[in-house]
Parts: sequence; structure tokens; C-alpha cells
Amino acid sequence: MCNESLRIALDRLTRAPLKPQQRMFLLRCHVLQGLYHSLVLGEITAGSWEQLDRMVRMVVQKWLYLPHDTPVEFFHARARDGWLEVPRLRYTIPPLKAKRMTKVELSTDRVMQTV
Repeated sequence: MCNESLRIALDRLTRAPLKPQQRMFLLRCHVLQGLYHSLVLGEITAGSWEQLDRMVRMVVQKWLYLPHDTPVEFFHARARDGWLEVPRLRYTIPPLKAKRMTKVELSTDRVMQTV
């Protein structure tokens, strides 16, 4: 489900007549942010997160005409350090899931406390 929706969103961004900077902004601020909801609530394995990360890196590599031996860290390091700052789902989603479960546990609603 998430794999297919991400692929469709990346394909749309690739076909859109945008500059690479505009594509990167839309990827970081809209596409991946929109995917977080289904990734946090869904049952997805760490291998699936890594597969989604690889898919994003391949498309970014294509958009920016980067060589095939570009280090993974180049994609995920902070922008103020001169890198691309693409969120790595493998390390972004688990803390979001934990935060979500903590909020459910601390809820004052009796039904949520029972769950």
C-alpha cells in the first residue's frame, strides 16, 4: 500500500515540469510528510522502510544527476551542512510510532486506556 502510493507520488513528481530544487522541496515537505500517517499507523517491517528509503534515494539520484556511487549519508545529512536532508524513514518512523503509543497510553478516554 505505502510502496505503491510512494511510487505513484514519485512518478508524478518526476513527470512534472519542475526544477530539481522544487522537486526536492515537494518530496521533503509534502510527499514524505503525507506518507508518515500510513507508515505510523500501519504494520510495516523495517525491511519495508529500507525499501522505501532506497526508492526515494534512486529517484533523487535521477533528479539531481548524481553518480551511482553517491554515499547514502549524502542524501540524509542536514542541509545546513551542505547535504540534501531527505528524511530516512528507517529512523524517522519508529520514534513517531513510539510517540503515538505513548499518547494512547496517557489518554483520559476509558476506551483508549482499555485498548
